[in-house]
Amino acid sequence: MEVSLWTQIIQTNLMGMYYVTKEILPYLLAKNEGDIVNVSSTAGLNGNANVSAYSASKFAVIGLSESLMKEVRKNNIRVNTLTPSTIESDMTIELGFANEGSHDSVLQPEDFADLIVAGLKLP
Repeated sequence: MEVSLWTQIIQTNLMGMYYVTKEILPYLLAKNEGDIVNVSSTAGLNGNANVSAYSASKFAVIGLSESLMKEVRKNNIRVNTLTPSTIESDMTIELGFANEGSHDSVLQPEDFADLIVAGLKLP
């Protein structure tokens, strides 16, 4: 893999999460409450062939999320990390992990969004 592609994947999956967290965390700390939901992947739990950069970035998302959770729970801020398997998306279709309209074989984006919302409603 070209270094530029590796860097792009890390920038998107790990640094993107970091930058968003860095911007919103001061507001949550000031309120002394809030929720942060980070999305990793099953590829962040177990490495997979041919997706090493993706797996590495998603492992890092889990590690950063777990550390953050331990840092901010005293401020009534919940940090949850979800690790879905394949979700139908442009990326998974392009890589051949899913087919467009494969509603029965992979998680649909709207179902995953519903899961996130349901988790946020829990006390």
